Amino acid sequence: MDSARSRLLRNLAFNGYEEDGRVSASAKFVASRDDLRNCTLDSLCADLQWPYFVKIEVDGSEVEVLRGSEKTLQAGRPAWLIETHSADLEMECVKMLGTLGYLTQVIPNAWYRTVIPETRPIPHNRWLFAEPRGCERPVSGVRK
Repeated sequence: MDSARSRLLRNLAFNGYEEDGRVSASAKFVASRDDLRNCTLDSLCADLQWPYFVKIEVDGSEVEVLRGSEKTLQAGRPAWLIETHSADLEMECVKMLGTLGYLTQVIPNAWYRTVIPETRPIPHNRWLFAEPRGCERPVSGVRK
């Protein structure tokens, strides 16, 4: 079976990004610790220029990824897009980001969800957008 990582690497090569220093593909899970199976976002980004934008979509481990991103959160000051899968996780992400000087906004569900409902059997699925205070720009469709 073809792994998601190998498909990603082929896609990057197909699109001319295999030598792009802004892209890094790891075979490890992003977590709050560095070991044989896991890496922190801080260690993954250590040799990269600070990212401007980070997307987290980890189905329940959002806070763990943020805990391993302290240096990136403080020094890099990127904008973040985070998918949350419970109200408690969402509140914890907002609190953690707020403590580090980020303004966090919930992105409303797409208009078509009123016609075509979500079919995944999960009670909570929302997206957060966060950026450092003082960098706020109007984001179309995002409520404060």
